[in-house]
Amino acid sequence: MEELLTYVTGVAHIGIAVPSIEEARDLYALLGFTPMQTEITYEQTHGVQAFMMRNGDMVIELLAPLEAGKESPVDSYIATKPYKMYHVGYYTSDFDAQVALLKKNKFIMTAEPKPSAAQGGRRTVFLASRRLGVVELVEA
Repeated sequence: MEELLTYVTGVAHIGIAVPSIEEARDLYALLGFTPMQTEITYEQTHGVQAFMMRNGDMVIELLAPLEAGKESPVDSYIATKPYKMYHVGYYTSDFDAQVALLKKNKFIMTAEPKPSAAQGGRRTVFLASRRLGVVELVEA
């Protein structure tokens, strides 16, 4: 296999689709995760509520629908099995080049890149692959 030039520098977090941030926060605390923030982030542009937690070097992002009754990208995940991995977020040193590389290799961008409040205003983008599922790129 030929060596590919990639700009991914590490795993940012694992996104987990949950029906309720409050309930999930309490459950993940039982596994040693502690909050990285004091308030839930309402990601209007992504259609979700987000809450970051940490246990050592491991970071999870809990994702719940923004509003009950409104369409959200995590709906299908929590409908079939609550508390299901939704995506893996990756830091990238060259955001635009990494997006182009994945698109060239048949990843489908689900929406245009946007600043994310949960990621400190850094740009993020979600891409989907039949083999890898949903991937989030986070501007480093």
